[in-house]
Amino acid sequence: MTLEQRNVWRKFLLEDGASGMATIEVLLIIAVLIALVILFKDTILGFVTEILGNISTQGTSFDPASMVP
Repeated sequence: MTLEQRNVWRKFLLEDGASGMATIEVLLIIAVLIALVILFKDTILGFVTEILGNISTQGTSFDPASMVP
């Protein structure tokens, strides 16, 4: 990362005059999201598996000719 890119990031993160507070807030939000994913991992995997299963079964029975009037 070049010095110019670092300065752009610093300016973005410290925009409102909050010295480092925005960075801490972003890190806390990321930590909470990771904790939620870990906590609900099985539920999320089951949901995604079900959706992908539905897509694959519906995809085999799709007939584009039936959509033409």
